[in-house]
Amino acid sequence: MPPAAKREPSRLYRLLRGIHLWLTLTLAVPIVVVSVTGAILVFGQELESLFDPGANRVTPGAQTLSHGTILARVAEQKPDARVWSLSSAERPDRAWTMWLAGGGGVIKVDPYSGKVLKHFRPRDTFDGWVAALHRCWLVDGKWGRVARNSVGVVTLAVMVQVILGLWVWLVPPQRVQRLAVRRGQPARVLVLRLHNLAGVVTAAFMLLIAFTGLTMTWHAPTRAVVEALAASRVTGDGPPRFDDLAPIADLDAAIATGTDAVPGGRLQGVRPPAKPGAPAVLHIDVPDRLIGAQVWVGGQPPRVLAVRDGRGTSAADWFWRLRYRFHVGNFGWPAQVLWMVMSLMPVAFVGTGLWLYWRRRRDRRAAPAAAE
Repeated sequence: MPPAAKREPSRLYRLLRGIHLWLTLTLAVPIVVVSVTGAILVFGQELESLFDPGANRVTPGAQTLSHGTILARVAEQKPDARVWSLSSAERPDRAWTMWLAGGGGVIKVDPYSGKVLKHFRPRDTFDGWVAALHRCWLVDGKWGRVARNSVGVVTLAVMVQVILGLWVWLVPPQRVQRLAVRRGQPARVLVLRLHNLAGVVTAAFMLLIAFTGLTMTWHAPTRAVVEALAASRVTGDGPPRFDDLAPIADLDAAIATGTDAVPGGRLQGVRPPAKPGAPAVLHIDVPDRLIGAQVWVGGQPPRVLAVRDGRGTSAADWFWRLRYRFHVGNFGWPAQVLWMVMSLMPVAFVGTGLWLYWRRRRDRRAAPAAAE
């Protein structure tokens, strides 16, 4: 009985496989840049502490100063600094971080003495430089928005590549057999099988990392996608409004009042009142919850104005508030290691894809010569 004729791939299959190839050829360099910088940023803070210990490490004392005292001491050293937020560190031997309003930069401060350790622009540090390359190709000013959108296009292309790769694998028969990796396979077959297997295993992770990255650039369309998929609304994206509040006279008293509203929580950051009569905003980590609490405190004497602690939130709101953690794997160092590997997978796919393309072209050129 003669062997069955080999079925020719459909025109649609050839078209999508061609798109998969040409996206790789066209966007190989920017995909590699976004992937490598993203992998570095997973451990960006740890690397920054390693490269610049003088600005990031402190000698622990018996107790940290109160937030109000730290702000007052920084004001003595930096009279022109307008503080937007003050964030504590999880480790006692790490400096606290103060972000300044109006593009004033960042201050690293010793929480035990209130001493300013370093005042810098984010891009002046290794972590900040890598972040700027990752988010906008180091471009700012009037072209900054264009650069950020182009990064969004590259990120979207990564998602398209993942989906196309899955489709190219799913359509032909013998899907499972085409994932089998065995010793002794020809190099081209082995690399193709590894390429396919890695793509199938990592697809969900890469789509999650890429999509949550898009939410940082394209807010409105990605928010609409989240709401459509979750069949619910993102309700807690903007701050509540409060009018006719008396100015806070004692910030530490206001902080104490706010933290009492979230029993067992750890104060992670404080946004001081932006102007007299504005509330202070507390960010509080809550044990055993992925979403922390936000507490607004204002008036004199200070009182709790509003609390958002994640309970009773919609599915869309839950995902939207956690999107940055999903993007960087901020769930402990084992997850960060996994996220770093996942961030580097597009580099592996670009490399193996280009190698397979080169081998296929070489073999095609060699075939006529062998026939002669």
